[in-house]
Amino acid sequence: MSFINPIWLYGLLGLLVPIAIHLWSKKEGKTIKVGSIQFFPESETRQSSKLHLNEIFLLILRSLIVALLVMLIAQPILITDKKKDRKTVLIEPALLRGDNLGSLLDTIQGGDYNIKLLTTGLPDLDIEGQQDYPNSNYWQLIQEIEELASNEVIVFAANRLTAFKGKVPASSKRLIWNTIPPKYNAQAVLKATIYKGKYNVIIGDFEEGQTGIERINFDNPNERTDLQFRNSNGVQEVKHDSQDNWITVKEVEPTLVSINYDQEFETDAQLMAAAFRAIQEINGIPCQIELVPISSNNQVLENRQILVWLTNKKMVDVNYDKALIYNDNIYEKELINSSNVDSQFWLNRRLSLANMSIDDLPENLVQTLFKDDELEQRIDRLDRRTIEVQFITPTVMAAGTNVRQEKLAIPHYYWIVFMALMALERFVSLQRKQ
Repeated sequence: MSFINPIWLYGLLGLLVPIAIHLWSKKEGKTIKVGSIQFFPESETRQSSKLHLNEIFLLILRSLIVALLVMLIAQPILITDKKKDRKTVLIEPALLRGDNLGSLLDTIQGGDYNIKLLTTGLPDLDIEGQQDYPNSNYWQLIQEIEELASNEVIVFAANRLTAFKGKVPASSKRLIWNTIPPKYNAQAVLKATIYKGKYNVIIGDFEEGQTGIERINFDNPNERTDLQFRNSNGVQEVKHDSQDNWITVKEVEPTLVSINYDQEFETDAQLMAAAFRAIQEINGIPCQIELVPISSNNQVLENRQILVWLTNKKMVDVNYDKALIYNDNIYEKELINSSNVDSQFWLNRRLSLANMSIDDLPENLVQTLFKDDELEQRIDRLDRRTIEVQFITPTVMAAGTNVRQEKLAIPHYYWIVFMALMALERFVSLQRKQ
C-alpha cells in the first residue's frame, strides 16, 4: 500500500487526543459518607460497571474516526500484481487473400492467442465473413494497439511504404513486428478508357522494391500481346496476362475547359491551353478547350466542368465543377494549391515558359483538377514497396514479464462509513452523557 499524500499520516498523532480526553475525564467521584449501603439497589452497581465499558467503547470509536479521517485524506492506493491477458496477434487483412500466410494462420488459430485484424478498430478475425477492408495507416493503428490489454502484441503486416504516414509514435507494448510481403500479380491494369476509338490504358508494375506506372495509347487491341480483352454483357473489359480481375473499359467524353482571361493575361491563357493539350496527349484525358476573353460585352460560359480565371477581377458567379483562379501570392512556394473551397484552387503566379517547365504545370493540373481517387486507391492496394521494421521504435517493457502493477484507489463509499461512525459516536455520547 502507498499513499498519494503521505505527509497527512502525521495526523495519526491525533489518536492521542481521545485517549487524553478519556484519561482526563476519569477522575475519582466525590465521597459521601453514609451509615449503611444495605438499602442501595444492586442494579445501580451494575449500571456503574456498564458506564465504565461504554467509556472504553467510545474511546475505541473516537480513535477509529480519527484514524479513518487521516487515512482518507492521505488517499491510500493498493498496488496489486495482475497477470496480463493472453498475447494478441494482429494480421493485416490483405495477407488473408490468397495463400500469403500459408500454414502460419492454422498455427496461430491453434494457439492460445487473441487474434484480431490490423485495420481501423482492430476487429476480431472472422475467416468466414471476410470483408474488403481499406488500407490503414500503421502509425494510427499503433495508437489503437495501446488500448489492448495484452502487454505483448505480435503483428503480421505487409509493411507497405504508403501506410507509414505521419510522425513515428511511441508504444508501451512489446511489439513483435513481422514483415510478410503479399503474394499477388506484379503487373496489373489499373484503368482503361476509350475516346474516339483510341484506347488509353494505365498499367502498374509492382515489385517489392519499386512501383512503376505506364500509360499506353493504341487504336487496335491486338497491338498489345500482354493484354487480354473480352466483352461481358455488352461491356468491354481488359486485364494483364498476369492479372486475375478484369477492368472495365470506360468510354469517356471530353472535359469542357473554359479559360477566361483579360488582355493582360493573354500569354498566360495560351500557356494554360498548351498545358491542357499536353494532358490530353500524354495522360490520355480528352479536353475541349475554350479561350474566352473577358470584357464588359460578353459573359462567361456556363456549365463548364473546369473554369480557369486569369484576371485580377473578381470571378463572376457561374456554374462549374472545379475552378482554377489566379491569386498572386509571392509567399507561396507551390504553383497551384487548394483554397478554402473544395472545388476551387489558386494559381499563385503568372505563367511563363520557365515555370511551366520547372513547376511542371501539366502535372500540377492533373493532381488538382483531374485527381482520380479510385486510381490512387488501386495503386495503394497493390503497392508492394516495404519499409524496414527498425523504423518502428516503441518503448518496450522489460523482456520476459507478463505481470503488471495495478493501482486500486480507495472507493468513495468509505466516506459514508466515516460519516456513519461520526453519527454513532454522537449518539452513544449523548446517551451516556460523555
